[in-house]
Amino acid sequence: MESGEAGSPDRSGLVSEDGKNTKTVLCQRCGSKVLCPGMALFTEKELFLPSMRKKPGAPSSSQEEGAMEGDVLRAHWLVDDMYTFENVGFTKEVGKVKYLICADCEIGPIGWHSLDDKKSFYVALERVTHAPEHEHVKDVQYVVGTVLACSADTTESSGQPLDDDASRA
Repeated sequence: MESGEAGSPDRSGLVSEDGKNTKTVLCQRCGSKVLCPGMALFTEKELFLPSMRKKPGAPSSSQEEGAMEGDVLRAHWLVDDMYTFENVGFTKEVGKVKYLICADCEIGPIGWHSLDDKKSFYVALERVTHAPEHEHVKDVQYVVGTVLACSADTTESSGQPLDDDASRA
């Protein structure tokens, strides 16, 4: 990875005047929602993250302890409460660090959390993608015909979309 400004991802349109994320933060691989708009602060801090991969069944021979491949990344979304995340999992402790992964497809790491700092969770901008604020409404998930997450004004309690004629009856 290049160092300095050339290695930083393009943040135009991603950061509001008060430093928060203006767009929904999504997993690069599966599109699962990681953070809603306005829930994280942009920060620059150099952190090492191992190379992205799906959670393995067993460690590969190329990943011997101490020979970890990865990147030093600088641009991050900072969250101060783990419950702010939508779909994020955490790895087992690696030293005094837990890595953040997508809870749906288990790709990662997308971020970093030091066990010494209980209120700092970092998501690397280069490890996620962003959707415009108005598109996060399309992030409705169905499981056996029921809605897990959606806007309350667009569905009935059954999880079915409201029909204009039926809603007036």
